[in-house]
Order: sequence, then C-alpha cells, then structure tokens
Amino acid sequence: MLLLIKIGITLGLSELGLNQTHQWCLSMVMEAQPQYILGKGGSSRPIFNLKTPEETERFLVDWFELWRQQMDLENFILVGHSLGGYICGLYASMYPHRVRKLQLLSPLGLGKQPTDPQTFKKHVFSTKLEAYLWRKQWSTFSVLRLAGRGCGYCMIGGYVRRTLRKASRSEQVDYQKYLAQTFLRAGSTEYAIFKCFNSEIYAINPLESDDRLGGIQIPLSIFFGDRDWMRQEGAKDIIFKNKYRGIHSHFYIIENSNHILQFDNPQDLVRNMIKDLENLDQLEKFNLEDTGHFDQRREQDSFCLNGVNEIEDLLERYNESKRRLFGVVEEAKNINDNIHLSGVQ
Repeated sequence: MLLLIKIGITLGLSELGLNQTHQWCLSMVMEAQPQYILGKGGSSRPIFNLKTPEETERFLVDWFELWRQQMDLENFILVGHSLGGYICGLYASMYPHRVRKLQLLSPLGLGKQPTDPQTFKKHVFSTKLEAYLWRKQWSTFSVLRLAGRGCGYCMIGGYVRRTLRKASRSEQVDYQKYLAQTFLRAGSTEYAIFKCFNSEIYAINPLESDDRLGGIQIPLSIFFGDRDWMRQEGAKDIIFKNKYRGIHSHFYIIENSNHILQFDNPQDLVRNMIKDLENLDQLEKFNLEDTGHFDQRREQDSFCLNGVNEIEDLLERYNESKRRLFGVVEEAKNINDNIHLSGVQ
C-alpha cells in the first residue's frame, strides 16, 4: 500500500495520524508506505515553471511513475489524500494496469463545476480578493514565508495546537518544528494547484471525465468525512459508473470527521479502509470472468494478483520502509540551521 500525502499535511504529520489509528492494523493487512509529493515535506524543491493544466498533470504523474520504477513496485494498492488523491486519480487513469485498488481520502478534483447559478452560489466561498490572490498564486505557505521565521513559526504553532489536540505537548512542539522546517522552505509543486484548479477549487480537468476515473475500470473507493468541506460532486457518479461497484468499489462517509480524516476519526477511517480491502483476494476471479477486460490489462503489462503475504514478512518490509522514511526526515533536519527536529515519530 502506497500512501500519497496531501500538499499541506507533510509526511511526519500524517505519520502521527497513522499512529493514532494503531498503525500496525494496516501493516497486518499489507505494507503501508507513506510517500511525499515531490516538492513537499523533506523532498527536493524543483523549480516549478509549468504553464498549463495538461503540462502540470503530466509532471505530477511522471515523477511518481519514475519513483515507482526506481522502487520496482508492481500491482499495488494506491491511497491518496486531498491533492494526493487527485494525483493518485491521475496516475490510476494513465496507468490502470499498475493499480490493484485505489482508495481516495477526501480527494480534490472529482467533479465538474456546477452550471446552475443557485447551486454555484451556494458553494462559492472565494471573494474577488481571493480570486485575485489565486491568480497571483498566493497561498497559506506564501503568508507564512512573508511573516518570517518568528511570526511564521508562531502561526504554525497555533495550527498544530488546533489540529493535534489529542497529541501530547512534546509531540506538538516536535511537529511544530517539523512543519516549520517544511512549510517555510522554498515553494515548488505547491503551485501546481493554481494550474490544475480554479479559485473555487474545481479541477480544470475533473477526474469524473470518461477518459479518467469516470471511464477507467479499476477497483476504487472514495472516503469523505460527514463534516468534510471538500467538494463531493462527482464521487457517487464515479462509483456508479464503475463495474466493480458494490463489490470492490464503494462510497464511504466517516462520522465525526472533517477533511483531515486521519486526525478527526482515525479508528473509523482505518476500520473502513481495511473492510474495503477484505474481498480483494476475489479480484482475480472477478477479472478472469471478465476475460476481455483481463486480457486488455495483461497486454498492457504482465502481472498477477497476489494474496496477502505472511504477516511476519509484511512487518519486516514495513519496518524497512520506516527506516527509509526516517532517513528522509534526518536529511530534512540539516537543511536549516535555525530549526532542528527532535523526536519525529
């Protein structure tokens, strides 16, 4: 299982969310490996100078595919949150034969922007000022950098205390330092959102299109919180048009949860994610019965669907991925002389 983290919730922060869910639950089912979006967290910061939505989408998919090739991964479960969900949807649309199952957690960019004026008016939250700032590519990260390390650090501290109320004070301090280290670095792929979305956060090229998740027939499930501010237009339509609906493709609402599901109600989120994967071993039989679809996928790439490996082997591989993760975090520590990480779990 690959977890692609959203643009504003860096890998260390999502690690805390997974810890709250008793992370070992996921590793009992499969190897859970979180991954940064390129240009965020502890990853490198390539200069972002792309101009069109199509160029940006291709860039977001290509780096992930290159990373997959380097990691020698085949036939995996792909999980994405927020912007990470949008990127996972793009990747699955372009490389459906690589993805065994797609799980989208409160993803961006599913549906088309409403054309009915009343519907649009009800959902609009951007003002003329916000639209202007969108065109100028100003974001929360821009404000933090402009505020400077002192004020920016304090603003991040307020965000951490509001978001991680259940965390201990020492954990909050550690993650405040960690987020300051990542948020205050130079901007990079965070600017992709300004190319792929409008100021109302509707995708220029939504995932419900027939050449994307609206027509690509792979098992996929979508999760939203019952208090989620993320736009859900298109989610049920994608599931309805999917041939696996009711068997391997589902729509879930996580109770008592907002956009950051892994913090608001981590237990229910992981319980539903695991439940959603319970019958995945039946997928090969399902595909063999649909021989045309199976043969098409086999022509694209030679693969077989494997069942769940032995728990001991999964835990060993999971621990190895954790060691690689902490290697990335250690590298991020040395970037800034003024902010040091301590005790990232």
